[in-house]
Amino acid sequence: MADPIAASFRKPFAEQQAAFRLRLGNLIPTHAWDDIRHNAHDRGFMVAGAAKADLLADLGAAVDKAISEGTTLEEFRRDFRSIVAKHGWHGWTGEGTEAGEAWRTKVIYKTVDFHPELSRLGA
Repeated sequence: MADPIAASFRKPFAEQQAAFRLRLGNLIPTHAWDDIRHNAHDRGFMVAGAAKADLLADLGAAVDKAISEGTTLEEFRRDFRSIVAKHGWHGWTGEGTEAGEAWRTKVIYKTVDFHPELSRLGA
């Protein structure tokens, strides 16, 4: 019999999915990490350096998949590589080294941890 506690890990909750999908409705192209300031991050989805709408939409879909399906970081990295190749995205911070790609993909993937109620509570 499956462990009920272990089975509940990596499962999305409705509020997390809804909050993230609201952000996906407001894709914000950027050229650098500091193009967007303060609470503007709470209202849209952006990836530093992703300035093309179709690239940003595909990255957002990959993060949404991670939330809704509980995609692992390694699975997300495969999706990321595929998206980058599809769009010919070059010059992103971390490109060119294994450590740089690992760092960058983890930063984007950690968007999955977003939850506005927890951030307001300081959790």
